[in-house]
Amino acid sequence: CWRAKEGYWQKEGWPILVKRAMQCDFSWSNSARSYMDMYEQVVNLW
Repeated sequence: CWRAKEGYWQKEGWPILVKRAMQCDFSWSNSARSYMDMYEQVVNLW
């Protein structure tokens, strides 16, 4: 949280930070895929 506040006050860097965050995939399908990959790895350990 502290780094986010620092980034906000650096006016030249804030638009870059916002653009980078908007390019991230936070969709449920991506989260579900990551969860399934992790689950399959754990199940295969047994």
